[in-house]
Amino acid sequence: MNHQRIVYNMILERVLREARELLEDAVTIPHDGMHVATVGRIGRLLSLSIVRVAACASDTFFAFAVRGVNLTLCQEHRTAGDLIEALSPILLDDALATALKTSGHNVPPRKD
Repeated sequence: MNHQRIVYNMILERVLREARELLEDAVTIPHDGMHVATVGRIGRLLSLSIVRVAACASDTFFAFAVRGVNLTLCQEHRTAGDLIEALSPILLDDALATALKTSGHNVPPRKD
């Protein structure tokens, strides 16, 4: 992998880790306000220009996962609760969890 691809993959990995953490919190606290805030935060993460560039320029598993999340968030006719349910199969997928665990760029979990 060239340097740029490595950097893009690291960015996408970090964004997916953060989005997973946000979604896990929202799933454990079934409250409309929490769902709206979570969808907004995930949307802001994925709207960063570097994330968009990395997702479009890369052909890695992480890039496809980010694109899937983006496509799901674009469905404006859905409620926040529906979006949380639609994001769960993508972000909480076992294959994604394994890929994040075995990635060579493991980042320690955030501390609140």
